[in-house]
Amino acid sequence: MLLFFNKIFCVKCSGLIRYRVSCKRNIAYSSKPFSSRTAPWRILFYGSDDFSEASLKILYEELGMLNVHASLLPRWRGAAPIIHALMHGDAVTGVSIMRIKPNKFDIGDIVKQESCHIHRDETLPQLYGRLAALGAKVLVECLHDLPHCLTKAVPQPHGNSTYAPKVQPAVARVRWRDMTCQQVYNLHRAVASIHPLTTSWHGLPVRLHHASPSTDCAAGERPGCVQYVPSSNVLRVACADQLFIHFQAVGLPNKKPLTAAEFHNGYLSKKKHSDRIFD
Repeated sequence: MLLFFNKIFCVKCSGLIRYRVSCKRNIAYSSKPFSSRTAPWRILFYGSDDFSEASLKILYEELGMLNVHASLLPRWRGAAPIIHALMHGDAVTGVSIMRIKPNKFDIGDIVKQESCHIHRDETLPQLYGRLAALGAKVLVECLHDLPHCLTKAVPQPHGNSTYAPKVQPAVARVRWRDMTCQQVYNLHRAVASIHPLTTSWHGLPVRLHHASPSTDCAAGERPGCVQYVPSSNVLRVACADQLFIHFQAVGLPNKKPLTAAEFHNGYLSKKKHSDRIFD
């Protein structure tokens, strides 16, 4: 959390400004060259313990606070904007520099925004890194021209706001009868790095790894029908839109991940075709 004001509080040693960023129990220290002649702003990094609450309150009332949010507000307000952008197949996202308002999150005036395209196969770690770098760039641009940016701040339009709540592991459960091939793939892009996609095989929980969309037609197949494709060594699963999605590997309880061929030999081939179903 950044607070902007006219004086700087820091420890100065051999031309370096040392500051502390604290998040719960994780504490990181950073040092960077500093020159009072070139720095156009003054920043205080403040702790989050109870002692600082009164100081934070008065600084907020007198000076205000800014936040870097990883979406183009008012789209995807909340704790998980990047995940929800990917999950819903957004083609464009970006970062917003916004004023913080009390009591509710992500409703403050927009100070500065910048958009970027989402690549069709981009995953959460990749987009997270890009938006983090973009947010840092836009924040620095804003700080270099802070008084002007603050005068140009505009309220968010509230008519088209969407929300991005924190995701739980249950979100990774694939609903084969309801989800298209692209929706399953978007879910994989959004959450696989933190919650692998899950389904079940005759009551056995299964994790699905390394997904890729396809144009293979699944006409006449039940959603969730599993087939092994020897030529590409993948499992393909029928989705609600009668297209197959491919997976290179699966995970079973207390076992290392199995390749598609290993799952076929150990499980799939032992069932008749009509029983080869993920649900």
